[in-house]
Amino acid sequence: MTPSQAHRMSFLQRPRRETKSRVAITCGKEYAEAERMIDEALDLLGIERLCQAGENVLVKPNLCLPTPPEDGETTHPAVVAAVVKRAKQDGGRVWVGESCAWHFPMELVFEATQVRQAALDAGAEQVVDLGTCEFVEARVPNPRVMKTASIPKPVLDADVIINLPKMKNNFVTLTTLSIKNMLGLLRPDDRHPYHRTPMDMAWACNDIFKIIEHQHRLTLIDGIWGVEGATHAGPVCEPGVIIASEDPIAAEAIGNMIMGYHALESAQVQIGMKDDLGTGEPDEIDVVGARVEDVKHPFERCLMYYVSRYPNVSEYYGGTCQACVWPAVALPAVVDPEKKYAVVAGARVFIADKLEDLDEVYLVGTCACASSHQFEGYMDKVNAAKKVIKMPTCPGLTHTIEEPMGGVYDQAREGGFPELVLADGLAFIHLPDSVRPELVPEAVERREGRKKTWP
Repeated sequence: MTPSQAHRMSFLQRPRRETKSRVAITCGKEYAEAERMIDEALDLLGIERLCQAGENVLVKPNLCLPTPPEDGETTHPAVVAAVVKRAKQDGGRVWVGESCAWHFPMELVFEATQVRQAALDAGAEQVVDLGTCEFVEARVPNPRVMKTASIPKPVLDADVIINLPKMKNNFVTLTTLSIKNMLGLLRPDDRHPYHRTPMDMAWACNDIFKIIEHQHRLTLIDGIWGVEGATHAGPVCEPGVIIASEDPIAAEAIGNMIMGYHALESAQVQIGMKDDLGTGEPDEIDVVGARVEDVKHPFERCLMYYVSRYPNVSEYYGGTCQACVWPAVALPAVVDPEKKYAVVAGARVFIADKLEDLDEVYLVGTCACASSHQFEGYMDKVNAAKKVIKMPTCPGLTHTIEEPMGGVYDQAREGGFPELVLADGLAFIHLPDSVRPELVPEAVERREGRKKTWP
């Protein structure tokens, strides 16, 4: 230990934990090794049984989009199957449950991710769309941002919950690991207000975790493949690890370190520690199995656009959170080279002069649409434009888009892909170096009006 390490100040002013949290790391290059890796992780943690005979076990993967396993975006079916199989061997009645925040039918998501068949083949009783279940108002112990939350009844009825997040980047929360996976327990429309800042998301997800803390048995992070760079649209990488712990905060902290971030860099780890849901302090964690330094796989970070790629689109921001940067950079959905546009977003927007020479101005989000807290003369400057289009929700372009977007985007909505403009927006909010190259050309063609039909 170096002198600087010996005198490093603790993150929180609290007594040092007497018992260290144990985190297991196991290694493998292929998903054919998932069952072996998971069994090894459980052995390293000293977990002989995931459940007792007859207990109801809910397995919660991360299945946010209808993407194939090779995209690395969702918990791999081999990981889900291995956990289901192990819980069945221990005598549990196993359900796999998830809901999609993008308003895709979960039947489509379960089919595309191959999780439904894998779970049923492994012995699961049911694979459930949690978004269509009965919801029950549950009290949040020691609440921060929500006194109660509407939670699917099968979640509350479970004796044991096993959390199966995916290792990937996120432009709001830095990473998507153990705690953020709890967001899938809310109704899709209830999640949107928390998609604003790292702290908003972290407080909400930690409050949700408090509801099911007594049922939580294990967090197991699928890091055999991961997604680096752009959120939902970055290149697939191969860290080759499974991370498992009974302490979800410790699992997330070690995941951060393996991904090349600081253990405490994500708000969800800091807030989880402050609310005593676990520890992210490396010296309070006992890592068993592989060593962090031997499996470290630094992820390329989310590289963000803060301006539009198009010279005829101007930006006016002020006090703008991440949730409105995304739609601001993605608008207008279809760019006419003969028009002049502006996007305006934030709680106190800086605008030097009247926008009178512009054809269309987009006010993105509740803050930009309200004048009460803006600088003097704000609305006069905005209303000088030929046309003002308001996106008055929070965030500014929610997952329930009602405004016409133009071109192929309105066709896609009618054809069963209601949020194509948001999906394409991922290609425009991230610099091209951090996006999977195959996703950019079609998005550009749609936005520039050269691709006029869907699909």
